[in-house]
Amino acid sequence: MYEAIELDRGKRLIESDLAAAQSSYAGLKEAHLKSEIARSTVEEDEKKAHEDLEVEQARSRGLSDNIDHLKKALREKEDAIVQSSKLIEDLRVNKTELACSYKKIEKANNDLVGENMTLEEKIHGKSSTLFMFSLFLRCNFSVA
Repeated sequence: MYEAIELDRGKRLIESDLAAAQSSYAGLKEAHLKSEIARSTVEEDEKKAHEDLEVEQARSRGLSDNIDHLKKALREKEDAIVQSSKLIEDLRVNKTELACSYKKIEKANNDLVGENMTLEEKIHGKSSTLFMFSLFLRCNFSVA
């Protein structure tokens, strides 16, 4: 009987150990499932973060390209402004030169008008002298 009590007591200890082991196993299994869920969540978060990073990098490259394009356009416009300024200055110089040429031409034209008037006066003066002489000749020689 003593052995039966010992066996029964051993059986209860084994059953108690088995219940504790089953309880520990259930706890470990639950912890493992939570760990797998957490790992899966972390992997999804990492994947999402990586995708977001790629999207931001592409956006950053696009913005960088836009900035480069805008800088190039700005440089071209600045160059055009510089060229326009040079052209305006050249036009001012040409205008001044043309004004000087115009003044010279105007003076030369005035000189020619003066010479022309002098010549016309001489011609008219000689014409009237010739006319008077021809009248004189007609009058004097036609009577004889």
